[in-house]
Amino acid sequence: MEFSELNAEERSYFDDSRLAVVKFAQSLGRLWPPADPDEGVRTLQLIHDAKLYDTVRYYQALSICLGDLMSMTSPLKWIHLEHDNGGGAFLQWKETDIALNVLIAFEKRVAAGEEIDVQNIFNGFIERAIEIEKAELE
Repeated sequence: MEFSELNAEERSYFDDSRLAVVKFAQSLGRLWPPADPDEGVRTLQLIHDAKLYDTVRYYQALSICLGDLMSMTSPLKWIHLEHDNGGGAFLQWKETDIALNVLIAFEKRVAAGEEIDVQNIFNGFIERAIEIEKAELE
């Protein structure tokens, strides 16, 4: 596995995704980005519940902004990860080899017919990173 900064294509995709979420939030009378991560989680929940679209791109935009919120409250940062199956954007926990694939957070749950609870997804990713780190230290 090789970690690096997001590449130009990923940065552009992320910027476009964030802009889309700004527009989604505005259409619901909300602000994005939020001053407070908890408010951001509530806003993402409202955007999801409004079911404005049903596309991979829409769910990835929500996932990118969820990752941004997680990086505001924890030692996670967006990185590019090259691995055996290719490469892509992940959230890296601290300076470890722990990488979380947040981009599919909404998409895979919607495809499975699961109810979306943004707060639960948010907490789950952070708890999972902590669990992995503890297991690696033992």
